[in-house]
Amino acid sequence: MSIARNTTSGNELALDELRILRERMQTAFEAGQWQDLADLDNDCRLLVGRIMNTANVSVFDELTATLRFYAELLENCRKSKTQLAEQSIALRQSQARGRVYRSMNIVR
Repeated sequence: MSIARNTTSGNELALDELRILRERMQTAFEAGQWQDLADLDNDCRLLVGRIMNTANVSVFDELTATLRFYAELLENCRKSKTQLAEQSIALRQSQARGRVYRSMNIVR
């Protein structure tokens, strides 16, 4: 019976860890801390592997929530990447226009 409690307790600790990791990943994404996000992603993968090796059916909901979180995070990363690319293109175009105007002595 104590083994079952230790496993349950271990699963609960791992699930708490998983929830905290999700929060930290979200924070890193919102702050644009891409290396931190990559490191946390690796930590999350390792933790999920550990949970899968020791978990029972009761952790399925938490793992499903983590999967949904990853899907949302991936979509948000794609959107952010697109926005950054668009901003970069606009900046380059603006700089190119500025060089043209300067070469024409329109802007001094």
